[in-house]
Amino acid sequence: MSVVSKIAQLVWFNSPTVGAYQNQFLSELAALLARDLPLGARVAAMLFMAESLENHDIGLFRTLNELWGEDLEALTSQVWFEDGIDDDEAIVATILPSQVVRSPENFRRLLNANFIEKGSTVLPLAGEVSFAIVRLSAIENEDVMPHLIAAAGKVEEFMGLPQPIDEVIVLIGSPGGERELSGVNLGGTFIVVRPEDYEYCVEEKTVFAHELVHFYPANRGRSTPTWFREGGAHQVAFLVHLEMYNLVFSYTGDPCPAVSLQQLLDDEAAVGYLQPQSGPLFACNYVIGQTLLGAVADAMGAAAFKTAWRELQMAAAAGLGVTDPVIHDTFRRHTPSSKITLFDSAYAIWHKGEFN
Repeated sequence: MSVVSKIAQLVWFNSPTVGAYQNQFLSELAALLARDLPLGARVAAMLFMAESLENHDIGLFRTLNELWGEDLEALTSQVWFEDGIDDDEAIVATILPSQVVRSPENFRRLLNANFIEKGSTVLPLAGEVSFAIVRLSAIENEDVMPHLIAAAGKVEEFMGLPQPIDEVIVLIGSPGGERELSGVNLGGTFIVVRPEDYEYCVEEKTVFAHELVHFYPANRGRSTPTWFREGGAHQVAFLVHLEMYNLVFSYTGDPCPAVSLQQLLDDEAAVGYLQPQSGPLFACNYVIGQTLLGAVADAMGAAAFKTAWRELQMAAAAGLGVTDPVIHDTFRRHTPSSKITLFDSAYAIWHKGEFN
């Protein structure tokens, strides 16, 4: 009997709850079988595949397709891999490819030792969502999981859309990359948060809420301006913390004097998307973007701001372009006529772009 025929006999294969996961899984499985038939057949026959199909199961097969050479050998030669992977180990494997270049230390340590904390909740729109915190040491901050779950609920409520992912994986480790980051959302698949921010009082760290925002369509990928993706994630995270803990955050100093959002857009257009990320002005997308959105929210009112924000998220979810002019026009259209002058002033100060 072929591997695919055996998979088709598993209890979850025709379950309506599997949904799009089934097609994603079959695509990854077919790719692995074409590349390495014995490996693909061995993993597909492991016991963890028998009862359910979850996001991390697809992540494991994606990892086996993405790793090559000594990195793949490092994974498949582990005793815990050879003995048959369980769900916790599949979660860890999901993380591995991104760490090969971004943080080789994380990659090595994840292969040898890790500690996993799990949780779950039912979000009003998304339904049941699971959470997994993967740590590289036994140090544990017991406040993080409840904070993560509560923040996910608050972010979903603000967005007005179901959280797009039903399994939130957080790795506590160095985010790596070219810039010093508190956290990063990698491909809308999982979150990395540096240990210092994990161990700190969660009430005073917006990094978890910020990265949760990046699961949503208008704040993920390159479909919207960088200032909106990052500054918007900052703004929502701050609003979430205000509601959860009655805390208001502010920057100790302005690292972007005399920098407008239009200048950042022009700079990115001139040198390309990737180049500015390592430059000194990239952080201004977070700071000035959030400052503009805060000023816009103050001008138009909290309710009108949330309505416009949700409209932009729904447009992105529908595949429509959420461009710089669309963002401006959507917020302005929802601004009460008595406050248009305030709105225009905020854009004139912080954006400085020309809009018809």
